Amino acid sequence: MTASSSCPVAVNGCTANLTSTVGWTSVATFTDGRWNFTVTKPDGVVCDDGSYAPVRIAYSVNAATMTGTLTADSNGDCPGGQITQAPFQLIKVG
Repeated sequence: MTASSSCPVAVNGCTANLTSTVGWTSVATFTDGRWNFTVTKPDGVVCDDGSYAPVRIAYSVNAATMTGTLTADSNGDCPGGQITQAPFQLIKVG
């Protein structure tokens, strides 16, 4: 993933454009020391009725430690899912 921002210093309200190596893009917003963004995968899950629904994954990354959490619904936008959170660690390359 690459991030680009026109903010000289990350302050509340600063935004960054994110681009992944697998094709998704998002805009991250800096708030209280954390970068927050959401990635949506259209038609990411098949519901029990056979229809497709998007999957949204919300990320929150501590700018100082590069640790974060991701939050998602186990059923995407289908009914009956469970909200889960998982920790992760980013590593700066280059």
